[in-house]
Amino acid sequence: MKNTNTDLLHKLLDLGFYLEKFYEHFLENQNFALKNTAAILVSEERKHIEVYSNLIRDEEAKEEYPIGDELMGYVNYLLINMKQALNNYGIVTPGQLIAKAIDNENKQIFLLSQIIEMSSASSIPPYFHEILTFLLKEENRQLANLRPFNKLV
Repeated sequence: MKNTNTDLLHKLLDLGFYLEKFYEHFLENQNFALKNTAAILVSEERKHIEVYSNLIRDEEAKEEYPIGDELMGYVNYLLINMKQALNNYGIVTPGQLIAKAIDNENKQIFLLSQIIEMSSASSIPPYFHEILTFLLKEENRQLANLRPFNKLV
């Protein structure tokens, strides 16, 4: 079975759920500041999850088209690397959690940039390229929102 545009979006949505669970772990922490920081990050991930879910719903209503095995294989490789790098060891302050969130955003930006670059060479319709560009802008916006907090803590 060939991979499709919605399969690609589902993989990106799965990463959002994974990040949400990562940040939720810190909601149980006794450190009030760390717990509040985690709550904000969970809320932001839920917004991303909602965006991805809406895009998937819209895409499923349209005709699906195949995504090349090379692109999907590379996406899978990058997602596995991101998930393996997610651990909460040594994160005991809000600043450390924000630094990890910034790292996660940078990795998501890299992932989306790579998808856009690889999809430009394939036969992906322009409107789907616009969706990917929109998602990249969302991740950049999230990163811009996090950076000032990294300087405060």
